[in-house]
Amino acid sequence: MLSLSWGRWAPRKNLFFKCSGCKRLLPSLHFPNVNAPKHTLLCVSCKKMCVGCGIRLPLDDFKRKDSYTCHRCEEKELVAKENVYFRFPVLKYRACPFSVDEMRKELKNEDSVSPKNKRTVQ
Repeated sequence: MLSLSWGRWAPRKNLFFKCSGCKRLLPSLHFPNVNAPKHTLLCVSCKKMCVGCGIRLPLDDFKRKDSYTCHRCEEKELVAKENVYFRFPVLKYRACPFSVDEMRKELKNEDSVSPKNKRTVQ
């Protein structure tokens, strides 16, 4: 019980934690969320920022090392290519301001247009 109470009163800059990813002993400044259980702490260098959701996630959540979107955001993008209602979540089935079939045709046309034919705005 003494060690737990001492840990609460120790200054944060003097504490060192062990990263569960790289197994290094690092100062507490490398761990933005120290309130997590100690066996799940990951340092900043073992996490990567997802461009899609804006959350720092462990490297295991990315399918490839060079990708900037996590596997959840990539799956959402795949679903959004085909599903009109997923792409526009505000729309309800009854209150859709346009024909869903027309929108599906437009989505197919977007996929069929090659990048060379698209106009670039400068």
